[in-house]
Amino acid sequence: MKNLTLLAAALTLAGSASAATSTGSVVFKTTVANTCHILGSTAVLPKALGSAPASLASYTALNNSSVSTAAIGAVIECTKGTVVDIKATPGTQGTAATDGRSGTMKLSGTGGTYLNGAWTMAVDKVDSTSQMTGDRYGGSVTFQPDAGQWGAVKGDYSGILTITFEYN
Repeated sequence: MKNLTLLAAALTLAGSASAATSTGSVVFKTTVANTCHILGSTAVLPKALGSAPASLASYTALNNSSVSTAAIGAVIECTKGTVVDIKATPGTQGTAATDGRSGTMKLSGTGGTYLNGAWTMAVDKVDSTSQMTGDRYGGSVTFQPDAGQWGAVKGDYSGILTITFEYN
């Protein structure tokens, strides 16, 4: 019986202890890194560039003229304020100007034939408009065959222009 009385007294003392409150602060810190990703949709292109897919040029040596073709390159979105350098480089069949925005290249055809021409790239930037969108960069590229190429055989010609986005 003595043991039960002590246990009851211990439970009574534990229940009557006074409650205390304490307040503390937690500080959150984060670092935002410059980063970019490819959006890959013509719907998000800067307005100045339009939304044209790659097009096919019609070339004729007879009237000594050529028609320029246009294509939309990649569009990227970056954290606000990220500095981006955009350059284009043709494959082994061409040369790039020092600014990486224009140059010459050969489009390859069947049987080792080629078509010479000049390419240019226009780049546009749209600044971020909300907390949920970043700065967007996009580029349109044109290729214009040189006039008077009577040695170009009938058929389709193609070449690759690699667009590079550099940021840090």
